[in-house]
Amino acid sequence: MNITYEEMNPSKAILIKVKKQPAKLKYAVGDKLDLRGLVVTLEDIDGFRKDVAFEDFAANGITAEPANDTDLTLADNGKKVTLRHGD
Repeated sequence: MNITYEEMNPSKAILIKVKKQPAKLKYAVGDKLDLRGLVVTLEDIDGFRKDVAFEDFAANGITAEPANDTDLTLADNGKKVTLRHGD
């Protein structure tokens, strides 16, 4: 009997969903955006899923806008962080 194990392929991801919010959610003007604690779930075209912690975003092709450690200004008030996968 041969058992093959398939795992999620991040390069084929079609869905990104926030699983856990970052630890810090409230900011003051001049604070730096801190995405530590953020976890997302990627799902690929075959239905396989993979949880990705913020620390592993780059290795899995995930970016955030604004980027982590961005100095926040009054103009950022109410804006959401946009997560993207791939190019």
